[in-house]
Amino acid sequence: MLLRVFGATLHVLDGVRVSVEVEAGAGLPAFHIVGQADRIVNESRDRIRAAFRHASLEFPPGRVTVNLAPTGLPKVGSALDLPIAVGVAGTRVELCEERLRGSLFLGELGLDGGLRPVRGVLAMLGAAEGSAIREVIVPSGNLFEASLSPRLAALGADDLGSVLRWLRDGEVLESPSPAPLRSGPTELALDLSDVHGQEN
Repeated sequence: MLLRVFGATLHVLDGVRVSVEVEAGAGLPAFHIVGQADRIVNESRDRIRAAFRHASLEFPPGRVTVNLAPTGLPKVGSALDLPIAVGVAGTRVELCEERLRGSLFLGELGLDGGLRPVRGVLAMLGAAEGSAIREVIVPSGNLFEASLSPRLAALGADDLGSVLRWLRDGEVLESPSPAPLRSGPTELALDLSDVHGQEN
């Protein structure tokens, strides 16, 4: 079975969309990640296996191959943990295809299946520009940063299981808190005269 999930990586300062293609088939048990993945991305194999065990998820019994496209671009960091894990899980359980096609997944997995914040979320959201992606799923610790994107609806999750239940059953994920309303004029407590050496 072949499944496609969207993630992102950083290339210098810009976010680049990554198509995470997962195929699970017959053969001896193996888990391979191809497509110029750095050491941290390759280490996700161990994090994902442990997260599956703690979340009582069934890992595919045969050969699992993950391709990170475009293959000519180096993939760095742990933000691809979540889309890879979602893709692997989707080969065993039925997930909503419409949500998979319209969502960007970012997040680092802990061994217990929890989601940890990652750096550069706002930059990586630029990877969704000009695409059909409407939502971004991030760790709860990145939710405020992700909500700063005016074009995407940001949703936060604490663990892999919550994301899979959202994809499978429509379970509600965390939404950003509304910005507090300010009443009356705001006063700045500091100005340039407070900066040392700026007396003039």
